[in-house]
Amino acid sequence: MIAPKFLALLLCVSQVAQGQSTQQIIWGTDLTPAPVITSDGSALLLTEYTIELGSFGSSFTPTADNITEWVGNWKVFDAVTPETPDGDGFIASGTNDAFFGSSALLNEDRTSSSVDQTKDATFGAGEQGYVFIRNSDVPEGEAEWLLYTSRSNPEWVFPGPFSEELFWFLPDVDEVVWGAVNGDLIGDGSFTDTSDDFQVRTHGFLTSIPEPSVTGLLGLVVLLACSHRKRSK
Repeated sequence: MIAPKFLALLLCVSQVAQGQSTQQIIWGTDLTPAPVITSDGSALLLTEYTIELGSFGSSFTPTADNITEWVGNWKVFDAVTPETPDGDGFIASGTNDAFFGSSALLNEDRTSSSVDQTKDATFGAGEQGYVFIRNSDVPEGEAEWLLYTSRSNPEWVFPGPFSEELFWFLPDVDEVVWGAVNGDLIGDGSFTDTSDDFQVRTHGFLTSIPEPSVTGLLGLVVLLACSHRKRSK
């Protein structure tokens, strides 16, 4: 059963008065349960993962090449948490199906109204908004991450002049830096799941084995030849 408060949130029935001193941002997936999974196709559990909306500021753009710097530059605007306070939620339905969403206000001083915000963080006009999902702050080993945003439909940027509510939902996503969304929008990272029936999928950090160089192959051939000659004597 869908929680009434969460349903009201995703249908944009807000009881918060909108003025020129605040800006409401409503974000999440959508109302249709669909697979929310990890790299091997298993269900993503909110007790093991964080789901956060935030920004990396105006001077840092996350890429696979600077992934070890993501967490250090990350500012949390809002989050979906296991405690599920009023205004957000993670609704599981079936084995892997789920959907999630939340809402917070951008205050006049550019801080967030969310209890999950990074302390003293501000969100300047024009900063790109991202959703960052992960089970670890260290990108290695058994870590699983997902980072996505939208740059055009609509553009997820923290506003300058305040206006009506902003709606940042998964179907609008057009850029995935790590992980995959909407079945066919795939970013970096390792995965073994082969389905295309998912709305959210985290990816891992398996280290690939580099292909041997020509010099390395030549050395190996010489080594084997010498070994064979010694055995033949």
